[in-house]
Formats: sequence, C-alpha cells, structure tokens
Amino acid sequence: MSKSNSKKVVGRQSKNQSVASTTLGVADPVPVALAPVVPSGWVPKSPGRQFSGYRPAQPEIEQAPTVAAELRSSDAIAEQLGASAPSAAAIADALAFAASWSHVLANAEAWAAYVKAQEGKAWKHALTLLEPLRAPFAYASGRSNTLADALPSTARFLALPKERAKRAATTKRSKKKKSASKEEGAAAKDAAKSV
Repeated sequence: MSKSNSKKVVGRQSKNQSVASTTLGVADPVPVALAPVVPSGWVPKSPGRQFSGYRPAQPEIEQAPTVAAELRSSDAIAEQLGASAPSAAAIADALAFAASWSHVLANAEAWAAYVKAQEGKAWKHALTLLEPLRAPFAYASGRSNTLADALPSTARFLALPKERAKRAATTKRSKKKKSASKEEGAAAKDAAKSV
C-alpha cells in the first residue's frame, strides 16, 4: 500500500480507508462490522402487550439450556405421563431456541450501551473542538457571506444550536400558555361551582 493510500482521514470517509479506524484518542474505533440489519418488512409491535406474561426471569434464562439438555436425555416425561404429554424434544428445542434469543438480546443491549457511550465521547470531542469556531464564523459570516458561501454545510451546522434553542423557547412559551389557560379554566369552574 502506498503512503497516499494508507493516510487516515478524519471527519469523512476516504475511498481507501474510513474514519472508522481512527480513535482520535477519545473513543474506540468505529467497528467495521456493524450491528445486523433487521429483516426487510419487519415492523415492531408493542412488546408490553404482545408478550405480557411470557417474559422470563433471569434464572429461567440461565437454567433453560440445562433443562433442555435434561429433557433430551431422559424418557421420564413419556414414561410417567404417557402419550398425552407434550413432546420432551419439542419443549427442549423451544427452550434452547428461546434462551438463544435471550442471549442475543443481552448482547444487543450491552452493545447498544457501549455504542451510546462511544457516540457520546465522540460527539463531545467533536463539538468541543468545533465550539471555538462558532463565534468567529458567525462574526465573519455576518460581515460578508464569503465564508458562508464557501462552506454552506458548515454554516448550517453551526447555526443548528441557535435554531434548536429558538424552537425550544417557542415550545416552552406554548406550553406555559396552555398551562395558564387550563388553570384559568379550572379556576372559572371552581368559581362557578361555589356560586
């Protein structure tokens, strides 16, 4: 590999090497193998209602593989309960399958927590580096559009916190106004009742 092809690019992806292999000393490198994509067409349903009463406790998850192995190795179910009993092999397979999904879920939750922490570290670092640029960029852009025209995406990015703050203030005023209206309405009802 030539020197030009092995150069690390920070802040964007290169055709030869992505920023994923760079840590910047603040977070782990972005993994090359990302989390799997959910199957096409899958739409999540409310798990609270759909699986109510079917969420196992941790001890059940931990013991399921042992129970499955025991059921596979013994004829006690068939011998003691007869032909009317459910298949021990089918129960064993179902328990092993369910426990496997529980392990996938535990890994996914741990992975999500790890990813969230790394993302937080990376954004904290990036925004901390960007902050000293904000005021001079705004000043220069206010005097002339030359810088904003040369870097339009950067100009929009630097303006986002100000836009977000305006929306938050508008929402806060709206909520305060609604709350005051509800209080006035309640006070009017109380006054009408006392008459």
